[in-house]
Amino acid sequence: MRKKLIAMLLGGVLTASMLGGCGKAPATEGPNIQGSDTDASDSWASELQGEGGEAEGTEVSQADEEESTASEDGALENAEEEATAVSNLAGGSATFSVVDKRYTEFYKGDVVFDENEEYSKDYSNGTLFEGNYSYVILDDDYEAEYPALYKVLKDYADDGLNKADDWVKSYVETAKDEYENAAKEKTSFYGPYKENNTVYITRFDDKITSIYEYNYSFEGGVHGYYGASGLNYDTQTGKQLYIGDVIKVSKEEFDAALKTELLKIAEYDDEYGSLDEKLAQYTLFEGNYDDMNNISYEYKWYFSYDGLHVVFNIYELASYADGMQDIVLGYDSGIMKDEYVPAQTDNFCVRERLYLLNSKYDESEEMHLRYIPTYDDENYDGYLYADDLELVLNGKSAGCGCGFYLNDDDELECYRVRANGGKEYIYVIIPFDNDYCQLEVFDITGGDVKFVGDQGYHYIYAYYEGGGNVLPTFTNTDNMHFGHVVDAMGSFEAYGIYEVGPDGLPKPTSDDYYVAWQCSENIVSKVDIEADIINEDGSIVESGVTILAGTHIDPFRTDRKTRLDCRLDDGRIVRFTYTTFDYPASLKEGEVTDLFDGLQYAG
Repeated sequence: MRKKLIAMLLGGVLTASMLGGCGKAPATEGPNIQGSDTDASDSWASELQGEGGEAEGTEVSQADEEESTASEDGALENAEEEATAVSNLAGGSATFSVVDKRYTEFYKGDVVFDENEEYSKDYSNGTLFEGNYSYVILDDDYEAEYPALYKVLKDYADDGLNKADDWVKSYVETAKDEYENAAKEKTSFYGPYKENNTVYITRFDDKITSIYEYNYSFEGGVHGYYGASGLNYDTQTGKQLYIGDVIKVSKEEFDAALKTELLKIAEYDDEYGSLDEKLAQYTLFEGNYDDMNNISYEYKWYFSYDGLHVVFNIYELASYADGMQDIVLGYDSGIMKDEYVPAQTDNFCVRERLYLLNSKYDESEEMHLRYIPTYDDENYDGYLYADDLELVLNGKSAGCGCGFYLNDDDELECYRVRANGGKEYIYVIIPFDNDYCQLEVFDITGGDVKFVGDQGYHYIYAYYEGGGNVLPTFTNTDNMHFGHVVDAMGSFEAYGIYEVGPDGLPKPTSDDYYVAWQCSENIVSKVDIEADIINEDGSIVESGVTILAGTHIDPFRTDRKTRLDCRLDDGRIVRFTYTTFDYPASLKEGEVTDLFDGLQYAG
């Protein structure tokens, strides 16, 4: 079976290498959202940073566009000429998204389990397979700035999504056979079969883009299998990098550094067995998996805020019970080439994988999340129910006072954020019903931990042409996208650009919020309406212009208070000024539901 996690049992070593990818979603309309109360509907961010089109016939806009293009071309040329320059971890302000394609496949045959057989049970409730395939993509707004990276990520995502249906089909066929055999032989089916992929951006700057990939698969038996890997690209050329491209020491020196760190975390003598011989099987560049007499493996690695990470999955160095090892070689270790050592790390935003543990059994000393269970049964009804969430660090903890429930297979989305002169925060996103969510912010500066506060949002989804949904991810402290459901012209999702505020909570960088998707596909004025003609930058060109009945409008920007900017079919931009912005929204001519056709509201 072709899978994203490839297990190779060779010479007693199971090498798990996980493939992941990337691509970018078009500016398509998202699904309807349940509930539309504007005050309560703070939302997750869109994948776009504004529509970007210029008003036709406007000399200022055309000049700005030409200047911008020239500037981008020049910047790209300079970056290529200075390819060996020391990079800044905060890097550019490009934004990324994650394409996620999910599957749930049920048994549709005629075979049934005998309810009278005590030891013959269907533990899957008729579900043969559950899983998802995820890929990182660069957002469309940055295609011109990073064309090679944009293409390689998108191509990889498209290729994976095109193959995902076949991978799932293979899983389902195997699970179906096991399901029917178990029912006929009066044994139990321990399903469903699963494959779950998670991808993170761990470093992005003008020099390198690193992506962390984690995979879990289950095909019956005592336990599932998991593994992690990394994808690393030259940001300017899109070339995939091997570890030999980024280190300046010999393989022997590199292995010696890894061995030192591995032995530091060993929990007992001889945990890794013949460690020198196992490390010798790895190569700094492309591995050789065809010649069984000369096998060699590629190191699985990625860059993050704290240095170069090298991953050894289960069975590669130690037993399944010993887990995977994730070794960090700091930027000050002298291992990396100078051009890959960031100039500073005062500002960054990276995904942080924090384990979520039940407070009744929590004995971990590492930084992690702890929940206060609502019920004694941890797997109550297939969900994890909690009365509170705490962040634990160095024996200290702080709770956010927020209850939640979560599917047992899911994890909370977390970010480590450094800003404000080196202060560090943990962002945790808690999902709620109807795609609402809440951002919980903890301050972990200096090894202490305290709860800062929270803000509510709404998850936003865009559809990807290759299948699946597109969701935002954060990579930069001054270019985070958060949005809100607005009901000013039908229901639509509008997002702003946020930065880390002085208290650690995100704050908007301007009053502008851009429409990510809208419920109403074809909005047409029913009567003559007064509006202002404006430039792309919002400056007024002509006030008090009459927009005739029958005019088609396309909302694209708002301040979520009094104004809504819309594009007309002739290229002009009009601004409607509201007397009431909350539902039912009104202009001076009356309620918008009486002024426009084609309005649709969520909820």
